[in-house]
Amino acid sequence: MSHIPSCIVACLAVVLATPALAAPAADALALENTAPWVSVRGPTAHAPTVWTAIATDPEGDEDLRYHWDFGDGVVATTAKAEHAYARAGDYEVTLTVFDSAGAMTVVLKAVQAEGSAVAAR
Repeated sequence: MSHIPSCIVACLAVVLATPALAAPAADALALENTAPWVSVRGPTAHAPTVWTAIATDPEGDEDLRYHWDFGDGVVATTAKAEHAYARAGDYEVTLTVFDSAGAMTVVLKAVQAEGSAVAAR
């Protein structure tokens, strides 16, 4: 019969029961959340006030949130937004798309408004 000091047996039991040394939980093995892929379309000659966000999430998240800032104090929160500028000038349109886990993508588009016409710069 071999003799193992009681301190070694007790210390080994504590180490084996420590959660930090246990196998990682299944959710800990998940990959890092990736931000949505986003592009902006619009406006066009046929729809001079329509802006459309084309977005998809690499993890398949369908609960995407949209935030448009048209650079003149007007905002919208849908994938497809309508906006006409009240004054001619240069503006920066910012679209931010969030997935349900908080990852986000920001797209900036410089535009020039002249009356009802808007053109990318």
